Amino acid sequence: MAVWNGIRDFFSSLWAGIKTLFTTVVTAISTFLVGAWNGIRATVMAVWNAISAFFGSVWNGIRSVITNVVNGIRTVITTVMNAIRTVISTVWNGIRTIISTVLNEKPNPPAMLGRME
Repeated sequence: MAVWNGIRDFFSSLWAGIKTLFTTVVTAISTFLVGAWNGIRATVMAVWNAISAFFGSVWNGIRSVITNVVNGIRTVITTVMNAIRTVISTVWNGIRTIISTVLNEKPNPPAMLGRME
């Protein structure tokens, strides 16, 4: 039985060594892969953030130009409409004043007869 115990102890130690070696190798590979992945991820995120910031700036510039153009067109249209409204109102008020003056004038037949002569 002593021989058997020696064989058992030998293989038990051998198995423990294999397990320790395997665990060490797997841990080293895992640590390396996690570190590599984190590095790749950080690089991709930095590149993505730079691209995103660039296109965000481009979009904001385009939006600003379009907003300014639309506001300019709106201002021109508003100014023209107000000018047209003012002209129409002035002409209409002039017509109303003329009609009101003609309708409110009291006829003076003797004066009219004197003009006919």
